[in-house]
Amino acid sequence: MSPFGTLPHSIITTSILPFVTTDDWLSFRGASRGSFEIVHGTTNVSFSYCSMCQPTTCSMCDSSSIGTNRGTNDRSYAESEALWKIALVKDYQFERPSDEKRGTRASDTSQKYNLMTSIHSPMNERGSDHALLTTNNVFEATTSYSSWKHWRHIDRRFHEGHDIGPNERVKGPYFLRAASLWTKIEKWCCDESKSSTLGGDMKQSFFPGQRILASDLDEPEAKLSALKAVYAFYAGQNGDERTDQGLFGGVFAYNFGRNMHWERWTCLHFGNADKTFLVSSDALEILNTLVCMDLSSGQLEIFQGSTFVPATPHQSEDAILLWFEEHARRLDIGYYEVGKLSQDDDDDEAGLSLLQYPSIVDTVNCSRAVTRGVEVVSSAVFCPHDNMFIYSIRMRLLTPEDGVEYQSEEERGFISCQLRSRHWRITKQSRVEEVRGDGVVGEYPLLIEGSYASYNHEGADALATASNFEKGYFTYQSCCEGTSRMLEGYLHFIPGTLEVPTGATFAVRVAPFSLNNAPEFYY
Repeated sequence: MSPFGTLPHSIITTSILPFVTTDDWLSFRGASRGSFEIVHGTTNVSFSYCSMCQPTTCSMCDSSSIGTNRGTNDRSYAESEALWKIALVKDYQFERPSDEKRGTRASDTSQKYNLMTSIHSPMNERGSDHALLTTNNVFEATTSYSSWKHWRHIDRRFHEGHDIGPNERVKGPYFLRAASLWTKIEKWCCDESKSSTLGGDMKQSFFPGQRILASDLDEPEAKLSALKAVYAFYAGQNGDERTDQGLFGGVFAYNFGRNMHWERWTCLHFGNADKTFLVSSDALEILNTLVCMDLSSGQLEIFQGSTFVPATPHQSEDAILLWFEEHARRLDIGYYEVGKLSQDDDDDEAGLSLLQYPSIVDTVNCSRAVTRGVEVVSSAVFCPHDNMFIYSIRMRLLTPEDGVEYQSEEERGFISCQLRSRHWRITKQSRVEEVRGDGVVGEYPLLIEGSYASYNHEGADALATASNFEKGYFTYQSCCEGTSRMLEGYLHFIPGTLEVPTGATFAVRVAPFSLNNAPEFYY
């Protein structure tokens, strides 16, 4: 039998090394220059330098000089690439493309599976003032070994001082998903056209990312792979002073309401239930809603009193990632709007909040109609723990900036209009119920282009008190019991004001919108 050192490289890289640990590979490469070439496809020890590293300060670089990334020949390079892709699959749970042929350079398919995408985490960023990871350190590695090496560094830093089994290693794809969702949230926070002043304040409330280990939670069998990834970039919100900046937003009507704040990691017990990880809670402490992760399964649930409801559509150990990803997607596409949580809040110091009502981006659960220049946008949120809907109906008079739907004063026939009454048509299964009443929740809002003034009696001469006008939508928020239904109707306005009318009453359409008690995600 041939001595080990004289075996063909392809035999060693395909039939021997894949069946031992990567630590064994690293030991083997140190045996000789030839062994190094088998493992890495080159004899250049600086081949894995990456653009994120500073060779004089970062221990991740093999040398202070930058060398070529290619090996002595294409075949040895390709064999090394195939070998370290196996390592990424074995050690950090990446998926290897089924259609990728061994012995080829990284393809578009492997990029799809993120084999060459890694995260730089330099040693000199340690400390309580720095996040464990940051989104701007995601990069594309030039070799599979370079990608693996950076994941190994993250894994070591994450579990420093702790003995762990192979199943407790960081899961690379989860961390890349977390980096992607946090990039979207950061982008939303920095875009004042979407988040106004709330975004900057919210981002300032985030704690730096930190590691979460099973030993810290006293739960050796906990399903933590997805949780580790989410909390590595940021780790909860500082909510000691403000209740209006909850990352997951809120709803409010009458005396019911919530504003869901992202919690720093805390473990709870509910009676005889398994230990749970508190993810989000109601900062207003009215409905006392909690979102918790079952540590034994990874499933996310919304909780109040003794009722648990799954917060995601599927039972899976990456539920917290799915939940955060959906929230980040909604922020990114403008699914939520920003405003005062309660229309009745007269406190000038009251801050802006993220409003959970779907915007017109969601054409299924939000409706919009324009009648004589008056726009009405309607949507609802289901609260499973209270078995009720909180719905929001927003109204305003369009401005020239709104484009083709805008009507001038001459076209619509009035400068201002004031709400007189409402007429709802509620469809539950095959039954139709009609409800009529004056105003909405005791209010008779007056609309001018782009602004409104709110009055709680019919006889207000609103034009004489123009300083009371606020920009944006007048928002009517109410609630009802939680049977699925369709709501539509009309709001009856009078041109001018109720006290000084300038024309006949006209009906403004409220287009049908769904009150759906089985959404895919709960926040």
